[in-house]
Amino acid sequence: NIKHIYVNDKRNSDFKWYLEGQRSYYLFVLFKTPAMVLIDGFYTETDAGTCVIYDKNTTQGYFPQRNREFVHDYIQLELDKNEEKKLLSEIPLDKLLPIYVMGELVDFLKLLFREYHANTPNKNTVLSCLGTVFLYKMCG
Repeated sequence: NIKHIYVNDKRNSDFKWYLEGQRSYYLFVLFKTPAMVLIDGFYTETDAGTCVIYDKNTTQGYFPQRNREFVHDYIQLELDKNEEKKLLSEIPLDKLLPIYVMGELVDFLKLLFREYHANTPNKNTVLSCLGTVFLYKMCG
């Protein structure tokens, strides 16, 4: 289930995201500009075209590199037990992952974003299906 999604979220150079504690959702972030990303308690430089899926209990943190504008996409995912089992068994959490098919992923995220903000009778069903497709695509 998609709790929230944002595509092409543009922030200025002083933007910083930091969140501790337990949440009900996993956080997928696609970095479209170079970023400093909190992984295993340390900030690591990453290039555009990298993503991370933060576990529900992981401290999240990221900000732009070298006083640049910051652009990213993100999805807050709430999963049922079967989806969670799939995620935990096949997708590395809290690890930086390069995206090799950036255009395809960006197009899919735009579709998710449009459906999330649509006012259609089958919105929740469509989002649930697309969320499942997203997980399977992330599994390879």
